Amino acid sequence: MRASLLLHMAAAAPVLLTACAAPSGSVTQFDLGPQYADASFDPRLANTRTVTEVSAPAWLDNPAIVYRLAYADASRAQAYAQSQWVAPPASLLSQRLRERLFLVLPSGVAQVGGIQPASACLLQVELDEFSQVFDTPQTSHALLRARATLTDSNRNELVAQRVFEVEQPAPSPDASGGAHGLRDAVDQFITELLQWMDQQQPGRVVLVGDKRSARDLARP
Repeated sequence: MRASLLLHMAAAAPVLLTACAAPSGSVTQFDLGPQYADASFDPRLANTRTVTEVSAPAWLDNPAIVYRLAYADASRAQAYAQSQWVAPPASLLSQRLRERLFLVLPSGVAQVGGIQPASACLLQVELDEFSQVFDTPQTSHALLRARATLTDSNRNELVAQRVFEVEQPAPSPDASGGAHGLRDAVDQFITELLQWMDQQQPGRVVLVGDKRSARDLARP
């Protein structure tokens, strides 16, 4: 009876068991892996974009790998005890975005650091969600939600704004699976972001709050 109960508990809580699986005191660190290799489908953006550092709410301003148990209480954000990112998610996303922009902008990308923007087109990205969501104890997916804003810094006008929501399957119900799923979500998000930026025209304002309308409005 006791053995059966223990097996049931193990099957119902893979996340918690994974968090405690490593030896005491050791922490496994994850990054986003090698840069996206095939940029052949990226748009060749004609104009330099000035890019600020990606921002994030306070609860994401740390290297924790966050997960949510949607089947129990999706509003509760939890973190793996012995696995983490090498840097806060916003920093990882900033670096990945700069790398991709260098590939698709013939004149490169300028980074803002409290100075006058180097180009009229200013891109700001706010990361709202970056987590592994468990639909069941054994199945999960990566969820990235971010808001992108393009402004004309010369005119101080909003050009376009869109909320992106990207989901990717997590290959395993643990921190490693979450990290791999979130890496794929980041690369998909940046691809969608570049395609969206390439379609915007000065004066066109797009305010989008859901995935269905985002896809519709993003079409040329």
